[in-house]
Amino acid sequence: MGSLLSGTTNPDSPIRPLHASFHDFLTDKAFNEEFFIDLSKTQHDLAFASLRVMEHGLRFNICDLKSSYLPNREDPGLQERVQKCIPQHLSYSSRFWTSHVRTISFDKELAKEVKLFFDNERLFFWLELLALINALSGTVPALPPIAQWLKPAAPSATSASAAPNSTSAPSPSTLSTASNTFPDTWKIRNDKALGIIIEYVSNEKLDLIADETSAKGAWEKLERVHQGTNPGLIAFFTLKSMMKHTFQSYDTV
Repeated sequence: MGSLLSGTTNPDSPIRPLHASFHDFLTDKAFNEEFFIDLSKTQHDLAFASLRVMEHGLRFNICDLKSSYLPNREDPGLQERVQKCIPQHLSYSSRFWTSHVRTISFDKELAKEVKLFFDNERLFFWLELLALINALSGTVPALPPIAQWLKPAAPSATSASAAPNSTSAPSPSTLSTASNTFPDTWKIRNDKALGIIIEYVSNEKLDLIADETSAKGAWEKLERVHQGTNPGLIAFFTLKSMMKHTFQSYDTV
């Protein structure tokens, strides 16, 4: 298959088609039913597999760091330990599981796996690993699409307020009640997220964000401070609390 695929002779290299036409041949059932590859099913399987790889592979202090306050660049021999202690399949799963999840349609069983990931200490270990492979900066933008993907699992305010089998539009009083029961304004969410950040940072770091009125601005300042450190305890505990709040409405999954 060397004329069609690259990476067939090197176990450390991913296998890729050399020509776009071969990719099209494999992924178009009209042209090729016998060897057809369903990409949506493949993405689904990769999402599940990545979460399971992290479940079994992530652990506390995976590279035997001597101090969580020592910058990575000052830890002698760290890069060698990263290569030895973090296998490629674990590195891949940690970096790309979010990409696989958000490219497929909502799946209840997969949503359970995602929720378990954020309810478990693996979240802490995942962020530590990303810091070690210099991939922590992509964490924050990768998570909002996951929350969006999970939304089909959350009950809507309208469906919770309306009577069963009702097809009429909700009345103004119903909308008002729903608004009070399910507050969803930006200010409420921002204030709560900012409060969580303030609760978990030290007094020293609190001075850095004292003038911030948005959770996003406070997070970005803290992220800059901890970029390149092992692995930034504020980032760990703050993100865990913020994501727990984000997913608490998905308990019906």
